[in-house]
Amino acid sequence: MMTLGMILLAFGVLWAVFKGYVVWDIAHDVYNGGGAPTLDFPVFCPIPLALGGSMVLSAQDKHPFPGFGLVLYLCLALFLGFLHWWFDRLGEPERERQLRQIQEHGKKRTSAGESKAPLAERAHVVTLSDGLITHQSPDGILESVRLDELRAVMVETNDDGPFATDVFWILVGEGTSGCVIPQGATGDAQLLELLQTLPGFDHAQFIDAMGSTSCQKFLVWQRDADVASQTS
Repeated sequence: MMTLGMILLAFGVLWAVFKGYVVWDIAHDVYNGGGAPTLDFPVFCPIPLALGGSMVLSAQDKHPFPGFGLVLYLCLALFLGFLHWWFDRLGEPERERQLRQIQEHGKKRTSAGESKAPLAERAHVVTLSDGLITHQSPDGILESVRLDELRAVMVETNDDGPFATDVFWILVGEGTSGCVIPQGATGDAQLLELLQTLPGFDHAQFIDAMGSTSCQKFLVWQRDADVASQTS
């Protein structure tokens, strides 16, 4: 029992150190949004530590009281849970810095696209007024969606560039409301600034969309999960 307990302790220590490094690394990465995928650190890592420690003490006839292994597990889980939370807090400034960098990159990319856009794209006009997003195409067709009725925001890309429009905003509203707006439209930069203020806007997906040269749709924001089916 002593040997098995020592093996479990060694395995538990190595696993906890490795997972601690993963938690620390993820906590500093805005693409992972902190330590959400690493909850096994405080939940599962204490198991071999508690079992090993309990078995070693039992082999030496030093088991303090019945249920000691469970109490040891709970104490270790609380300690590792605290480390999980602490690492996430320490990584928050770095995630915010990365997020600001992503936002600045998106604004520069959109602003440059608008200023260098062909006349055909700049002829599309986007206006923002009193919570209403309106898109007027060169032939006079109007599309609009209210911000409080917005259900999803997608970026559609294709392989037609650079000789044709290859990036479009798709704003999905309630019912039949919505807009399809080419990147480079007049007012495009202001639209991006507005959309990036939506809670849960996926900046990482937006950056991926800006680098796409194939036919894809990127869901960068949604109000409810049911609109995700509209990307297929």
